[in-house]
Amino acid sequence: MKEIFVGAGLLYFVVFLLMCLFVKEGKYPPPSALDGGKTGFFAMVKTYGRESFSHPLYLCMFAYGAFEAAAGMCGFAKNLFYLHLGITLTELGTFGTIMAIPTLVLLYPLAWLADKYSPIRVCIGAYVLFPLFNLASFFLVHDYKSMIVMSVVSFSVGTFYAVAAFPLQMLIFPKEKFGQFGSANAMVTSLAAIIFSVLAGVFLDLMKRFYAGNEEYYRWMYIWSFAFQIGALFFLFQVYRYWKRHGGDEYYIPPSAGEEGESKPASIASI
Repeated sequence: MKEIFVGAGLLYFVVFLLMCLFVKEGKYPPPSALDGGKTGFFAMVKTYGRESFSHPLYLCMFAYGAFEAAAGMCGFAKNLFYLHLGITLTELGTFGTIMAIPTLVLLYPLAWLADKYSPIRVCIGAYVLFPLFNLASFFLVHDYKSMIVMSVVSFSVGTFYAVAAFPLQMLIFPKEKFGQFGSANAMVTSLAAIIFSVLAGVFLDLMKRFYAGNEEYYRWMYIWSFAFQIGALFFLFQVYRYWKRHGGDEYYIPPSAGEEGESKPASIASI
C-alpha cells in the first residue's frame, strides 16, 4: 500500500510539474475598475461580491453546486451498508477495479456527446437519472447481486455526468473572470459540504432510532441523496433557462452583474 501511494504521489507531482511548465496562460484585458473607483481590500470584496452574487443565473449555478455537494454527504455510509449486507471489502475493491475499465471506455464517446449537445444538456440528462437511481436503490439493494446491478447503473450515470460537470462551469461563467466565479462557486459548495456533512450524520443517527440497532438504517442514505438531487435538478433547470435567455448554443453571452435582459432576440433564445 505504501508503494502504491508513493508511486501515485510521484506520478501526480511529475504530471502537475509538466502542466505548469508547458500550459501557457492566454492574454486577458485589464481588470475593470472597482465600485465607485475606490481602492483597498473592502472595495475589492464589494466588487467581488457584486459581480459574483448579483445575477440570478450565477446564483442558480451556485445553488445547484451546493445541492449537489449536499447530496453526496451520506456517501460515507455506502461501504458500511454494503458490509451490513455481507459484502466484503475485498469484493468491493475488486468490483471497483473492474468497473474502472468500462468507465475508461465510456469516457471518450460521452465526452463527444457533451461537446455535440452541450454540457448543460448532458448534466440535466444525468441529473434526471441520479434521483431515480437512488430511489430505486433504496428499495432494490438487498444483496451482492442487487448491489452489482445498481452499482453498474451508478458508474454509468456517474461517468455520463463527470464528462460534462467541469465543462458546464466553463460554459456558464465569464471566461475573462473564470477564476473569480470558480472561486465563488467553490466557496458556496465547500460551505454546503461542511454544513451538510454534519447534518448527514445527524440524519442517519435519527434514522437509526427506528431500526433498534439494525444497520439497515444506512439504506436511508439513498433517500438523502434523492432529496438533494431533486433540489440540484431544479436549480440546474433554472440555469438552463437563463442560459437560453442569454443566447444558448450559438449566441450565449455571460450576463454582467445586475443585468436582467435577454442577450438576443426571443426567437433565437426560445427553449
